[in-house]
Amino acid sequence: MSTVSTVVGLFSSVECAYLGLFLAAPVLVAVAGWLASRREPEEMTARQAREAREAGGAR
Repeated sequence: MSTVSTVVGLFSSVECAYLGLFLAAPVLVAVAGWLASRREPEEMTARQAREAREAGGAR
């Protein structure tokens, strides 16, 4: 019996699913954080632009 089949035989399918989830979660969080940091800043809404003009911040 090979080492891989021995190791896989130690885990049930539910345990493998949990293991995969916990191994993948940090990678997914890191990718989501990277994507969020690369987003372009959103345009001001009409209300924000009006408030900025009234405050003298935007000309």
